[in-house]
Amino acid sequence: MRASLTISCFIRYEIDPFQKDAFTTYAENWGRIIPRCGGNLVGYFLPHEGTNYEAWGIISIDSLTAYETYRARLRVDPESARNFAWAQDKRFILREERTFTHGAAATLNPPPNSRFEFGNNRIAPSAHAPSRAPLFAHCCADGRPHPRAHAGRTAGRRVPQRG
Repeated sequence: MRASLTISCFIRYEIDPFQKDAFTTYAENWGRIIPRCGGNLVGYFLPHEGTNYEAWGIISIDSLTAYETYRARLRVDPESARNFAWAQDKRFILREERTFTHGAAATLNPPPNSRFEFGNNRIAPSAHAPSRAPLFAHCCADGRPHPRAHAGRTAGRRVPQRG
């Protein structure tokens, strides 16, 4: 029997970088509104390093039908209407795009160091291979390791530290 997968709506925002605080307030307002209207808010994510104009909101729902019901509730919720109107008045959102996805079931919330089976292949952590997690824990927006995050380690070699 196949487990039911939720659908996630990824909302990509292009925001005015000079109004990041306004977008933060907008996102925090949704933190109250979305759950009340039936959505599962995964979170809002604001620019930190790299691009300064791109933000994300992620909402999970059981189906596209449930999403439409949730959207209908948003349209009649007074706080939702105020939040939308305020964003339009302040013009801190320059563009908004929505993409609907579903996760690969075996990859969602796996326990640390767990063993997975994908088809006939078994993938398990190796006791002989060093963990690569520290190398990728702090990355730049383009996926490269952040130069200050690894105390001089770059691509497995030591780099002289400045005094």
